[in-house]
Amino acid sequence: AIRTSFPDVLLLHQDRVFARVPVPAATDAWLEWEFGTSLVTFRARLLDVGLGGAGALLLEPGVCLDPGARLKARVVRKGQRPVAVDLEVRLSTPVLLDDGRRAVRAGLRFLETPHGLESLLAPPERAA
Repeated sequence: AIRTSFPDVLLLHQDRVFARVPVPAATDAWLEWEFGTSLVTFRARLLDVGLGGAGALLLEPGVCLDPGARLKARVVRKGQRPVAVDLEVRLSTPVLLDDGRRAVRAGLRFLETPHGLESLLAPPERAA
């Protein structure tokens, strides 16, 4: 075996083709999907979204999202129609939240640009 050491800057650099827009915490935006024929729906809070993909936080740490896995999901945002998306898991890492709970941070790539994505990138409408 050969062991090498890479500078931290190479490991921390994220080279994305498309920029992502953070989803405000007050916005109720989620990814939802089912595995196989399961009747259980899994949800992940949408953290950021762009034309090429999204970042999400899965609050069920027991669910494993393996990099390379593909999901058929829908993005649900309060007051809007769900947007169907085909995703590939690019990154999946356990994280510890400020309140001590465990979660999974996932980086997801859109396999095709979803129709209706513009509505997700738009800021939420404010109540008058």
